[in-house]
Amino acid sequence: MSLAVPPRDPDVTPRRLLVLAIPAILVGAVSALILWGLEQLASLLENVLWGTLPDALGVDPWGWWIILVLTLTGLAVGLGLRFLPGHGGPDSATTELVSEPLRLKALPGLALVTILALAGGVSLGPENPIIAINTALIVAVLARLIPKMSPRISMLLAASATIGALFGTPVAAALVFTGIVAAVREGGSLWDKLFLPVAAAGAGAISMHLLGAPPFAFDVPSAGTPDPLEIGLGIVVAVAATVAALAALAAFPVIYRMLHALRSPIVIPVVGGFVLGILGLIGMAARTAVVAGTATAVSGSVQRHQQEKAQEQYDQQQYEAQQQQAQMQAAAQQAAAQQQAAAPAAAGGTDLVAELQKLAALKEQGILSDDEFAAAKARLLG
Repeated sequence: MSLAVPPRDPDVTPRRLLVLAIPAILVGAVSALILWGLEQLASLLENVLWGTLPDALGVDPWGWWIILVLTLTGLAVGLGLRFLPGHGGPDSATTELVSEPLRLKALPGLALVTILALAGGVSLGPENPIIAINTALIVAVLARLIPKMSPRISMLLAASATIGALFGTPVAAALVFTGIVAAVREGGSLWDKLFLPVAAAGAGAISMHLLGAPPFAFDVPSAGTPDPLEIGLGIVVAVAATVAALAALAAFPVIYRMLHALRSPIVIPVVGGFVLGILGLIGMAARTAVVAGTATAVSGSVQRHQQEKAQEQYDQQQYEAQQQQAQMQAAAQQAAAQQQAAAPAAAGGTDLVAELQKLAALKEQGILSDDEFAAAKARLLG
């Protein structure tokens, strides 16, 4: 590894970077606004498909409705891919995350297909289509406003800004674009190349936060004292998840070729939506079973805990009663011994043992308190 300072690009100066940071920040804000608008439209349609319609029809949205909605969404997406201008853009499974900008006339169709897919649930995320929309718009606008700006820089700014807005942090964009800009065969340090994309990503993340999107943050609970069983279980889960991910990675090209063997842009998303609906229904059934099993286990555990607690309280009360009875018997025996050792009492004297037993009975009945019982016993014992 060489520690030599890389040669600087004479066109990349701190002053120029600061000047270009202004359009980079604007690109971040505009990209976030476009993303937010598309997500809001998708959210409105999602509420209708999964809330308003099933409520009005009186059906369970997490039953067969999942298959129906996903299949019909696939049909709507397929019709858009077949008849809308641009046919929904290039296949995101075969294109890079940052690719050449689309023609502007293809953007309305791509936006409509993206909204339908997000609302219906046949898309896991809007990354590729949103980046394509923002890239095409930003490159076209900057080409008019700043003709000297390289289209490649405009593409990087738009893509980086969109990723920052999607994930709510510029760190994601920095991780994605470090390898991309490092491969650019131009002079200058890596930081000089990353400065503008990271600035755009930061502006996108902040803009989304201002628009109401939650920041990229999560709480990690304390692990506490390490438990060998939990560590072993964690290793097993991690290995199982890795194997499942590798299996899915190996299966994806096979499934992709099987679907595209159908050749129809309408039939492919319909079949895909139907398959996703079946998987969604199975997932909901499994989740319901897990939740029910967990609830039963928790309920049984709570009931056992309550029974054990009640038994402990009963045992404690019994123990205290036995101890109290033993103390009273000891006091009575002590009084009897003292009476026998003392001189004969005068006629009509008090039978101490009988009196102590009476006092004990009054105390057990709750007529005498502990203090009253102790005072009366002291008076009898003289």
